[in-house]
Amino acid sequence: MKYSRWMVKLAFWWISQGEKLTKDKKKFLKNYETINEIEYDAIDPKKQRLSIYYPKKENDKHTLAFDVHGGCYTCNNLNANIPYLHDLVDRGYTVVNIDYRLIKPKDKVTIKEQIIDVFKAIDYINNNKDKYHLPKKNVLIGDSSGGHLALLFALLNKEDKSYLVDGLHVDIKLSSIVLSCPVFNYQSIYNWAKTLLKERAMDLVWPKWSDPEYIKLYSPETYLDETFDIPLIYTSSKKDFIGSQSQELDKRVNECHLEHEFVYYDTDDKKINHIYNQLVGDNHPIKKEANDRIEKFIDSHS
Repeated sequence: MKYSRWMVKLAFWWISQGEKLTKDKKKFLKNYETINEIEYDAIDPKKQRLSIYYPKKENDKHTLAFDVHGGCYTCNNLNANIPYLHDLVDRGYTVVNIDYRLIKPKDKVTIKEQIIDVFKAIDYINNNKDKYHLPKKNVLIGDSSGGHLALLFALLNKEDKSYLVDGLHVDIKLSSIVLSCPVFNYQSIYNWAKTLLKERAMDLVWPKWSDPEYIKLYSPETYLDETFDIPLIYTSSKKDFIGSQSQELDKRVNECHLEHEFVYYDTDDKKINHIYNQLVGDNHPIKKEANDRIEKFIDSHS
């Protein structure tokens, strides 16, 4: 059975409800120094915003982590990853929480506009580090569709690819990239979605005028090769519903002999599925183990 547009919207809405701020999460914003909802562009001020969270001075790692949230390209906001970002700040990282425009055919927002927003947000922070007293060391983090955008940023942030993002380029050095259950091959995700969704629902995520060649241009799979020199750590699990994407990424990374670590759990535990290192309960041992490995990886690449 193929699903209609309203059913897809309902599913995305239900997912996003589980990631809203609770009272416990709000305590995080009170316990740490934060600068909330800084506008980095004015095309869509409600979405083109970012927030900065600072760790306690006594455990400051002097590392800046840019985080790009997921949400099937069509939902979520700055609240989506607060529990995970709380953990990162607890561990001593300064975090920049990036929001971006969501894909909407009526607004002519596509994957191109989303990656442009990521460029603009990172560029804004990179040019204002002194103003906000931010560390020089940079780490890029993304989950699911946000993992797609994070990796694509690193790949396109080359002079010969700037034409795909309206000439944007950020003079920044990334010490490592962290991807939680990322999308790697945008074309294969598109083809998979076509088997599940009705045409009207597909239009929610991929506007009709976006042809396969356009989708290929904005897929990390198109550009990742042996010249990529930023260490990668990425996660997935047996129950990750897009786990084949991480497997495909891992195959390419190994073929290109890139520096990396793959955090994978072959378990039938239903709680260990998509972006488990963020969404499972705080007391779950696999969540702690995965995030401990991520912390060790980040700290070992400076």
